[in-house]
Amino acid sequence: MPFDFLFACIKMTSVLGNTNCSLQITSADININLDSNPAITITHGSTDIDFNSFKLVNVADATNDVDVLTKGRADELYLSGSINSITDVGPPTADFSFAGYKLTNLGDATSDTDALNRQTADGRYYSSSTTLDSITAPTDDLSMNNNKITSLALPTLSSDAASKGYVDDNFYINTTTLDSITAPTAALSMSNYKITDLADATQDTDALNRRTADARYLSISATGDLNMEGYKITNVAPGTEFGDVLTV
Repeated sequence: MPFDFLFACIKMTSVLGNTNCSLQITSADININLDSNPAITITHGSTDIDFNSFKLVNVADATNDVDVLTKGRADELYLSGSINSITDVGPPTADFSFAGYKLTNLGDATSDTDALNRQTADGRYYSSSTTLDSITAPTDDLSMNNNKITSLALPTLSSDAASKGYVDDNFYINTTTLDSITAPTAALSMSNYKITDLADATQDTDALNRRTADARYLSISATGDLNMEGYKITNVAPGTEFGDVLTV
């Protein structure tokens, strides 16, 4: 029987002090309980020992780093508070995921590599006393997300932002006249809008209003004979002046 062989091996080791025994564990857990606590050495060469899914029970508490730990000792060390703080655990060697959980009761950061709690982050980056000039200048376009910039001071440099009031007062007020604006350098589209209240043209390059155009092109004065080439002139008003055309 395997248990009888094990008992014989234990007895020989206790008496002789150094006995090599070989036992294959095949059918049950092994319970070692010796009053005299002899030292038993199991030599297995360079291969693993296969317990064939059975347990090693009644193992004494480990005293050396290479000793086998019992479940009770392992629970005591790792599940029952023997690890007094997170500093008792070795540093991670890869990213650590909190799986959606929070890290709470985090102290205030004092070094550049410390993790920030929300209170420290709010005080550092979102304080009501923080001013824009104390924040690092942007390196890309800044979107205001459809919000306004208000209470903007008057610009003094050409690169300063200008408020609506400054632009209205200096460029788009009712007293601004066309002759005070720089002349265009390309064609100007009116986008189907009209130019109204246009004065009569006096120069060849002046724009014509409709009154001037009608007078110029619809009131025809003949400077010679007019050949109607057999066509009639109809709807002629009755003559009232000497020289008017007579109707029949």
